[in-house]
Amino acid sequence: MHAAHAVAVDGERLIGQYRPDPSSKNRCLGELDPDGFIPFRSVCPSPVQDWDSVLPSPDGRWWVVTSRDGIALYEAETVWHGAVPARTLLRPDEGCGVAWIDGETFVVATAFSSTIVHTDGRPDEVVPLGVGLGGEVAQSGVVVDLR
Repeated sequence: MHAAHAVAVDGERLIGQYRPDPSSKNRCLGELDPDGFIPFRSVCPSPVQDWDSVLPSPDGRWWVVTSRDGIALYEAETVWHGAVPARTLLRPDEGCGVAWIDGETFVVATAFSSTIVHTDGRPDEVVPLGVGLGGEVAQSGVVVDLR
């Protein structure tokens, strides 16, 4: 395995990059068995880079991929067939954080705002932070479950 991006929603496999042939420079993205890194399914060449972050939704239907180019939303099953992102977002500021709120909604938080993104097509909701604080930046967080 060359790079690990995430744990699959079932908790049994890793989402990561591997080389199908050790002498090859080509990389594939796979859902890999952690014992031996044998791909359960894969796509070649990999649609994500080594340094990208993959964050599956809680139900596994969606992936948010953050990269140097921005944030892309993929329907997880289509990734294995070479699909393009279902949606791309503008490149966020450095140091942004992404967290799923539920299976259909995630938030992109930066030092200045949080954007709530809905996978069902509803408009994004932007929440500015630090307004009226005299230059101090407010801290924000996402509470996923209060149990």
